[in-house]
Amino acid sequence: MKRKQILQATATALFLSLLAGGKALAFTFNFTPIALSDPTSPFRSYSSVGQGLGTAGGWSDYSLSFKSEQKGFAINNNGGTVAYYADLIGGGKGIFTSTGVRTPTLIADTQGSSKFSSFGQGLSINKTGTVAFFATLKTGATGIYTSNGIGEPKLIASTTEGYSFNPGLSINDKGEVAFSAMKSGIQQIFKYDTSQVINISNCMAAGNTASQCPLTGQGVYNYLNAQAPSINNDGIVAFVSMNGLFTSNGGPSNPILPSSTYFSFGSYREANINDNGLVSAYAHLNNGAAGQTSGVGQVLISSDGSPTGGSIVAGNNVTSGQTGFYYVGTTSINDKGKIAFMANQVTGKNGIFIGADAVKDKIIGVGDTLLGSTVQELFFDRNGLSNDNEISFWAKLANGVSGIFRANSFADSQYNPWMPNCSGGNGATHGFCDVGGNGWFDPPTAYGFNYKMTSDSLFTSILDLPSNFIKPFTVAVGDILLGEFTAGDSIDFSQFAAKLGALLVNGTGVKEFTVTGLDVDPNNPAVFPIKLASNTDLMSFDMLALLNPDTPSDDGVPGPGGPDPDPGIGGGPNEPVPEPTTILGTLVFGAVAAKLKRQRASANKEV
Repeated sequence: MKRKQILQATATALFLSLLAGGKALAFTFNFTPIALSDPTSPFRSYSSVGQGLGTAGGWSDYSLSFKSEQKGFAINNNGGTVAYYADLIGGGKGIFTSTGVRTPTLIADTQGSSKFSSFGQGLSINKTGTVAFFATLKTGATGIYTSNGIGEPKLIASTTEGYSFNPGLSINDKGEVAFSAMKSGIQQIFKYDTSQVINISNCMAAGNTASQCPLTGQGVYNYLNAQAPSINNDGIVAFVSMNGLFTSNGGPSNPILPSSTYFSFGSYREANINDNGLVSAYAHLNNGAAGQTSGVGQVLISSDGSPTGGSIVAGNNVTSGQTGFYYVGTTSINDKGKIAFMANQVTGKNGIFIGADAVKDKIIGVGDTLLGSTVQELFFDRNGLSNDNEISFWAKLANGVSGIFRANSFADSQYNPWMPNCSGGNGATHGFCDVGGNGWFDPPTAYGFNYKMTSDSLFTSILDLPSNFIKPFTVAVGDILLGEFTAGDSIDFSQFAAKLGALLVNGTGVKEFTVTGLDVDPNNPAVFPIKLASNTDLMSFDMLALLNPDTPSDDGVPGPGGPDPDPGIGGGPNEPVPEPTTILGTLVFGAVAAKLKRQRASANKEV
């Protein structure tokens, strides 16, 4: 595998009032596969995985309908769980959630006795893992449902009530859902407040003169697929209209960024709101607006409605020196005020970015290496950025694999934490030196323990192994593999004389041995109790933790041992130190552990 690609990104803002550069914040990302179309994937495999609704911008990218493959995906703020659509290998479709580590959770499917026949376009997931989605019943009615995969999905609104839904929706942590739909001939924004559906936009009649109306226009301005609202945990809904960017909780609409000097009438798309009331969206600059070059530039904007709260995040024509993008597109904003977005570089290649510089702020782009292959296509979505600065995206690779991935921000994400970078005070602990605060920290995982006599005694037997482990344990002496054993087994070393040769001292016992096949805290010897016998009444020995040789490969895929508890950690400044951790002493044993791992893999193939 190639060394994992480390991509640097810097977030920048340009204030509307001054068009001045903002403070730069550096990010480093690694990548974790969430759901793949690869049938050899160590994760659950699908025949295909739904693309996002987000695009790289440009008028042609915002047609009146999506391709059928564009189903949407979303990431939440609790462990980087991603919700996604997939076509199942055995037939049918499903909606799943996954962190890329454990077995995916099924939210809904179209198989067997399911009441659903198909799913619509748009997904949203909240912190508790509840997903909001569109589904059509086998009886023909289409509705908005919520589910966490347990029990019957909850119906929020249905076409039987007169709604004609537009793609895209949003759910908050309370279970409130915002959506866009045609009802009684008028495009409206609605909110389900956990008890009833209320009208947010209040465009009650055609030609309504309220500033937030109409939501859509005619011809090139009629972007129904870009009208999806966004809701925060205060129940405030952000949405766009022909006249600007607005918020409402059911009362009068608040103009966050109305059309005026800067932005073109009818050009607003894809509002996103965070819990601090900051809203991001897409718009076009007016031709020749103050401080701009000639022509109409696309920009990504953010504002909280205050006089100085507006900023231009990125654009293709912001100032004469800011020409890093040919098109800019879909954004996603988190509670830290960070904004990730999809754009088209001046080189003509799509990418996902977290700042205005098309080179320094790129997270991943077409032509980059991912999973040992080359990225050919990318899709993003409005719900693609978490509060831990983790970013979900869809990618198609040159080797034919496609699927959903998560970019894990260094120290912000539990999947890309600080690893120990110096020795502890007594040489037996992990140290963290000169590291930043408010981040994730993690010691290496112990793959096993080495037991070494420091007295004149010998280990004669392992009398018992702990019962709180599911997988079998591998026992070895030096680099001689004795076999795999489970709880309740006893290992008499004298019974392995032919294998051990000179390692079996006086035909009685051994000076050291290892037990591997674990995933435990290397700092805590109590996590693996073991019952031992020796040839003397008293003995002294060291118990030493072995760092996990199944560290993930550089592209974020776990090694041959299967998914690791923290995939995608390997490589870069957070790569685990290669030496084993010492608990009661020091012994360099990494090479031996790796050799044992290869031997066990070879033995399994021969069985």
